[in-house]
Amino acid sequence: MSRNGEWSNHQHDEIMAEKLTGVDIQGTFISKTNGDMWFVNNNAHTSCLFRYDYKTDNIQSYNAFYNQDGTTLSLPMLYNLAEDHDGNIWVATSGGPMIMTRADIEAGRFVFTQHKVPRNDGTNYADYLLNGVSVRCIAIDAANRKWMGTESNGVFLISDDNNTQEAHFNTENSPLLSDHVYDIAIDPATGQVYFSTEKGICSYQSD
Repeated sequence: MSRNGEWSNHQHDEIMAEKLTGVDIQGTFISKTNGDMWFVNNNAHTSCLFRYDYKTDNIQSYNAFYNQDGTTLSLPMLYNLAEDHDGNIWVATSGGPMIMTRADIEAGRFVFTQHKVPRNDGTNYADYLLNGVSVRCIAIDAANRKWMGTESNGVFLISDDNNTQEAHFNTENSPLLSDHVYDIAIDPATGQVYFSTEKGICSYQSD
């Protein structure tokens, strides 16, 4: 709907995953970096990520999943999106968080980066960030930290450099209403973090 109250149709067959009738659009936002609209179709059969230039009506779909090591990822469910302050797109999936880096986006590469957290145990080994954890939503705070709500593990707070778990809230160690978190919103003026759960909404005063 325009400022003048006029509606426009943005129908695209590409949004219909495998031309199925089921469409569940989630995570829609406008990128502050490139001005494009990003969203996912959380289709039960084939989840897809979309980048849409609504000004030119050009749409791109991302439905083949490879990480930065060239490994083919088992088809995850895509739930939500967020853009960090570096212009990277974070994707909340059933297999953990994935990133489309700003460099890959600008170069037109369809790569889903899984951030590697160093073990710092004297080896060169690292582990993928929250690998295998079903992440339902991601929100970015003013310090570029990532708040991740999960299917059954509460909320994780990840540092700006993505290497440190600063907090993990669940129903056993905090007043969080449920370990199943659907969405997270942050008030930029106060730092208050709101959690939408299956048992209602609660909040936490962040620093």
